[in-house]
Amino acid sequence: MKPLFTEDNLVVLESLAKRRALYAFDFDGTLAPIVQSHEEAQISKMTYGYLKQLNDLVPLAIISGRNEKDLESRLLFKPKYVIGSHGFDEESPGLGEALETCNQWSRFLENSLLIEKNLLGIEIENKGCSIAVHFRKAEDKGKSRLEILNSIANLETSSRVILGKAVINIIPSGVPNKGASFLKLMMHEQVESALYVGDDDTDEDVFSLNYNNIVTVRIGEKENSNAQFYLKVQNDVNKLLRHLLDYNRHLHKKNAHFL
Repeated sequence: MKPLFTEDNLVVLESLAKRRALYAFDFDGTLAPIVQSHEEAQISKMTYGYLKQLNDLVPLAIISGRNEKDLESRLLFKPKYVIGSHGFDEESPGLGEALETCNQWSRFLENSLLIEKNLLGIEIENKGCSIAVHFRKAEDKGKSRLEILNSIANLETSSRVILGKAVINIIPSGVPNKGASFLKLMMHEQVESALYVGDDDTDEDVFSLNYNNIVTVRIGEKENSNAQFYLKVQNDVNKLLRHLLDYNRHLHKKNAHFL
């Protein structure tokens, strides 16, 4: 991974504005800072302002593990694309099965973690097509993480487990991931290139796509991440958005001058 805000690397970012490009962002930990409770997550007014301006210039997408209804309720405006549940929508095959599987998992984990083990500070979030078990409020995070993983190991239905920041995501096998959803959007928009910004292991499905026309940025440096570039802290996303606005505004003005 390389730091994004260097003279050489910003040239890569600027080059996106010279082609038709899709700009996509994760929500939690990327556009919205990580907070003590996932229910309190929100985007700052400054970030909203930059996003809305960018949305007027380019195809903009927010892709999240949150379900679409929850995601939209946290936005003050609607970008061109709001993709919830990693892209698993009403038209996806196996939706009913995935919903039932997650309901079963939710009941099992509530009984196992909250009743039998009586773990404090654990929150089980049923997102419809995935489960997120949060343990940010737990007093002993190491023990809680281990107990959660032990309970997940006893789930009857096969699952994909993705570790996050004080959260463990459980996704039914075969459910689309962010990488597949991102490529689908690129094809739909018929873009030449794209940018994706994320912050945790669920975003590695995009980071690992390894396409020359996709620029990937991670919030926070991580040694084994497949992202090309990184921002030091979440608040740097505002600086990134300002750069994107400057590059695209300059190009739009230049093109208008020649019309």
